[in-house]
Amino acid sequence: MTLAVKYTCIRGDDQTENEAIPDAAVTVGDKTYFRYDSDLLPWESAKDAADMLSATLAMPKTDDEFAAVKKLASEGTVWSYILGATDEDEEGVWVWMDGTPMNRTEWNEGEPNNSTDYGPDVGENYLCISRDSGRLNDFYGKSRRGWIVEKTIKESDVPEDEFILSAETRESDGKLILTLNADHNPGFALLRVNVSDDLGNLGEPGVAKGLISADLTYGSNLLFTSSENCYDEGEFATLVYELPEPGSEYSLTVSVKACVDIDEKRVPLSRDIFTVSGTTAEMKPALYFGEPSISDDGVSVIVSIANNPGFMNLRAALEYDKDALELAEVANGKVCPSLTIGKNLVWTSASDAGNNGELASLRFKVLDPAGDLTVKLTVRAAYNSAEEAVEFENNEISVVLPVQHSEHIWDDGVVTLEPTCGKDGEILYTCEICGETNPETIPATGEHTPGEPVETVVKEPEVGVAGEKKITVTCAVCGQVISEETDEIPALEPEESTGKDPETDPTVPVETLPDGVYDRGDYILVEPGLTVMRVVKDALAETGVLKADGSAAEPDEAIATGMKLVYPDGSEKPLLVMGDADGDGAVGAADARLALRASVALEEFNEFQNIVANVDFDESVTPADARLILRAAVNLEDPGSWYRAA
Repeated sequence: MTLAVKYTCIRGDDQTENEAIPDAAVTVGDKTYFRYDSDLLPWESAKDAADMLSATLAMPKTDDEFAAVKKLASEGTVWSYILGATDEDEEGVWVWMDGTPMNRTEWNEGEPNNSTDYGPDVGENYLCISRDSGRLNDFYGKSRRGWIVEKTIKESDVPEDEFILSAETRESDGKLILTLNADHNPGFALLRVNVSDDLGNLGEPGVAKGLISADLTYGSNLLFTSSENCYDEGEFATLVYELPEPGSEYSLTVSVKACVDIDEKRVPLSRDIFTVSGTTAEMKPALYFGEPSISDDGVSVIVSIANNPGFMNLRAALEYDKDALELAEVANGKVCPSLTIGKNLVWTSASDAGNNGELASLRFKVLDPAGDLTVKLTVRAAYNSAEEAVEFENNEISVVLPVQHSEHIWDDGVVTLEPTCGKDGEILYTCEICGETNPETIPATGEHTPGEPVETVVKEPEVGVAGEKKITVTCAVCGQVISEETDEIPALEPEESTGKDPETDPTVPVETLPDGVYDRGDYILVEPGLTVMRVVKDALAETGVLKADGSAAEPDEAIATGMKLVYPDGSEKPLLVMGDADGDGAVGAADARLALRASVALEEFNEFQNIVANVDFDESVTPADARLILRAAVNLEDPGSWYRAA
């Protein structure tokens, strides 16, 4: 449900009351932010207006609130909007209006700068948000801006069976727009509404139906009809009027002539008639630069005036870097009959010159393309035939002239993406004259970077029988296999055997351990992939290798952390596989994950897990161990180095 709220604000420094209708609103949590475009106010007036609304200037403290206010401002018609923060008590220490610190960091570049452009003893002590950039600025409190307020809105106490009709107005593109809204709709089949122009200065409106299911017919009244009860809420209709003269009053009375449901019973309304009134915005004169154009003679730009109320004298200072630019020509426009060029540009007329359009055309020659090419025009004075000062919306305008050059001069470029063996890179060149950029592709190198060879045992060697291993080399950059070959593992010599018949004596040799098995006193390290048969040289009976659950391990099972080597005398030693934190006998990504969790106290390891996961042999299990285990899992690390280090 949309809650309709009517507001009143103080307009401007003259303290005359005026009705201010919000141009847009957005809700975040229990706060609703309202944006005002048509009433441009200085800081104090905006703060007073918010007080009269039982609201406050917007204080977007959270990221969600700031995002909502930023979006609200970006959709407005004013260049910036006042927010509820200041550093007037202590320069540089910003606080919200409720006294809490203002810690937002989304400042425009170079802001806040406490500019003294308005005078040596006048600074910028108030906060606003830019429509175009969505970032924060400090500003001079007497300059006028749009404003955004926040208000905590609760559900209305209006009974749910009472229909609420409301209306709001806004100005846009020379039009006055009246929007008819509805809430608490109990259901109607016929609704007839009359909207009358009380002052008779608006003319006939254009009418458009809102997003409702009922049909709309417009004659002398707005007639909404439905074959069954319509329960829609929100925008019912929009009436668009031609705006009267700036500063003109208007008054529209909305009255409900009939409202019945499908059973022809009267639908109760919270009010049958209400008035929406106001004053159209005063349009101050404004100066603006047109789009610069380049020719063989230089760079030209036109100065124009809009909303011209009429002036007899207009004096403006033209400023630019004379080391970078030369003013080659000034031509008067069609607005004022006389233009004098001296220290200032001075337009004069025997009577008020009231036309809009081109004031003058300026042509510059660019002396230094790398210099400051900003041209600024500042109004020094303006008055009309009644000797009244003409106040401009913007007393200062500026434009950056484009550089006239036949071809770009590119710098050495910056590599923004390094090429690899299989992927192209990118280098970005910037023109030293105009700043235009040109990205170019850096071709892929096509040359792989060999990583360390990784050996994988394909077949274990036996006494008198050679084994086989596979040697794989992958690219250290892209992971592609560069080479893969097999090699022989020499057969075991007879003296390497236990001297026992494997078929008749299943006991484990104590004096001699096979390759890949390392006795460390309190425990025995076993390299990954070795089977029970490889360790004990035979199938097991009552002695040999026990699994973690106490059962005998099968001959072809891989040794895993947690198993125990049982000697013929009944003594035992733990078997540990470096990197095998989960006890499955292999080094994989799961082991790396467990090691990482243990390193940040999210997993509790036992004594043997702490040993096998500490593959860099420092004081404890750390993320560095988890990284090494993960590299070993994808064949980028040789686990054999861990055993050699151990």
